[in-house]
Amino acid sequence: MQCLFSKDKDYKRKTKAKRKGTAMKIIIDIDGVIRNTNKAIVKVCRVFFGKKFIEDNINDWDLVKCIGVNPVWLFTEYGKEIFQDAEIYRESISALEEMVHQHNLVLVSNQINDANKKYSDRWLFKHDIFIPVIYAANKNEVEADIIIDDYPGNLKNHNAKYKFLFDQPHNRNCTDFKRVFNLYHFINEVGNL
Repeated sequence: MQCLFSKDKDYKRKTKAKRKGTAMKIIIDIDGVIRNTNKAIVKVCRVFFGKKFIEDNINDWDLVKCIGVNPVWLFTEYGKEIFQDAEIYRESISALEEMVHQHNLVLVSNQINDANKKYSDRWLFKHDIFIPVIYAANKNEVEADIIIDDYPGNLKNHNAKYKFLFDQPHNRNCTDFKRVFNLYHFINEVGNL
């Protein structure tokens, strides 16, 4: 597996040469798009609280409504288990490798505290993902041509020309944005723009 944003000194020159003319700035949300935080939440609730449910039970953005747990408390107390130990979606690495050579990628995450930023940085390092990361409370402040996120609220007021909703159980009632089911589906849609 190749390292994204490799330390190869010719990497930037080679990548820029491949991007000429069609490169767009793409914001990619980390949680729920490349990192399977829902599965990590299910595991934490099973292991630490004895709650038995599946990822599809996380069918509302408000975790209190769907699983009875306050998300601020959960992410603070179990940030390592959720953000550092979470699984990566299977196709994420190869899809990111494909996109990084054609577009300007920025990963964005709305972390609630410095500890979780550190866990996210460790998770990215563990998976050899060295794409620039912006931790932003408001993703609208990060300019881009395209944004992909699993939370419709982050797409609604964003200034990006193209907005894609990454399919998750908690957003299935939203029909306002183009829905994609994995990063290869997203790549295909971006290629059709």
